[in-house]
Parts: sequence; structure tokens; C-alpha cells
Amino acid sequence: MENSPKARPSSFPEEIWTAAFNRVSQQIRPYFVRTESHQRALAYLQGLMSQASRKNGWQVAEEMGETTPYAMQHLLDRARWDGDRVRDELRVYVLETLASPHAVLVIDETGGKLTEEWTVFALKDGTLI
Repeated sequence: MENSPKARPSSFPEEIWTAAFNRVSQQIRPYFVRTESHQRALAYLQGLMSQASRKNGWQVAEEMGETTPYAMQHLLDRARWDGDRVRDELRVYVLETLASPHAVLVIDETGGKLTEEWTVFALKDGTLI
């Protein structure tokens, strides 16, 4: 269709987040022997990025609806997956996403509340990401 409008990228943060998470999910899938391990890793990542006040095994498991941390511990200790390749894929994703001379990545591990004055946003080609 020649006159069809171009699809515009979503402006809703939840849709942008979901699309990005699904893309990363597909990129790392080949490095897990079992589908269950891959799904558990995705749940673990979501737990780490959640609003949980602490990010230990119990809190991450509870945040993801688990009653115990045993399944998460199995993933990290005994499940078969290539952690080095997953790390490499995540690195590629970050570089592709922020590959711009004007991009800035700020990592704040302090957990302190940011004030409006000090809040930093990542921009790619003038677009908030």
C-alpha cells in the first residue's frame, strides 16, 4: 500500500521496555540448553530490575512469585547455559542501543534517590531511550 501511514515507534514506556526485553530475550535464547532455564533467567533479570528493596535470592524469588529461592539458585549454580556468551550478547545489545557519539550511560549503584536537578536521561539521536 503506497498511501499507508508509516508505523511510528511506541511512545509508551511499557511498550518500549517490553519490545527491548523481548529483543534481548531472543538474542540470548541460543545460549541456554533448556527453555526452562531461559525463562528462569528472564524472570531473574526482571527481579533484579524490579522495585524490590533488596536483591538477594529470597527477595528476587518472591518478587517473581516464587515461594523459595531454590529455582533461582538452580539457575545460577547448576543449570546448563553459557554465561560468557549471554554477557557478550548483552554487551552487544548495549553498544548497539547506545552507539552514538552523544550517548551517555550513567550507572548509579548507590541506590540514592535522584533529584530532578541531577536526573540524567539517555538520548540517542535526540530521542529519549
